[in-house]
Amino acid sequence: TNIFCPYAEYLYHQGVLSGDKNDGYKFKSDDKLTRGQLAKIIKTAFQIPTNISGDDFPDVTKSHTFYTEIKSLKNANIVNGNSKGLFEPDSSVNRGAIMKFVLNGARYKTSTKIPSSNFDLTKVFPDVPSDHTFYNEIRTIYAFSQSVTNKDLQIISGYSDG
Repeated sequence: TNIFCPYAEYLYHQGVLSGDKNDGYKFKSDDKLTRGQLAKIIKTAFQIPTNISGDDFPDVTKSHTFYTEIKSLKNANIVNGNSKGLFEPDSSVNRGAIMKFVLNGARYKTSTKIPSSNFDLTKVFPDVPSDHTFYNEIRTIYAFSQSVTNKDLQIISGYSDG
């Protein structure tokens, strides 16, 4: 059994996750997550309204599977392009980038401001130096996770080896 199975099942029952329709709706938990797939998860999880107005990312055509989700997140200021203005919807997304998507989605959705944290994250996660691209997002999500009393609601906690 995969250690993430309970979380995936919970998100499935909430309507946030689904299986691969091209492969018998299998979940494929060991596959890499793409930026397009994550856009769909964030749009669904945080109930971001559909809005496909305005400029498109040059690399996300209207025929792309996740066009509506990506465009809606762009219009909600949850995502932006890279330095070249591209979204790269079929590129895999790392854990740090996922934290940025989640934090921006949560900040969009909640009426309560999620404050940035100021503690030294390197003491918690030695593999996340203070100059890491997503240091502030990881630090803020971790601080929020530590503040909740129900440990099932923690977003991140890290691996047992730090």
